[in-house]
Amino acid sequence: MNVNMYWESIEDFTRWRSSDLFKEAHNPPENSKEHSPIFGSEIIISEIASILERA
Repeated sequence: MNVNMYWESIEDFTRWRSSDLFKEAHNPPENSKEHSPIFGSEIIISEIASILERA
């Protein structure tokens, strides 16, 4: 599975990764039988520079 996300800044991404909502979604309770679909995932961060021009 390949998931692409685009953030305005690395700080925004870091805040999201530290949020309670992220933790709840990606770390089920200890007694849960659910497993995260991204078990064993790898995060690769790339910086993309672009210019928007009027047509």
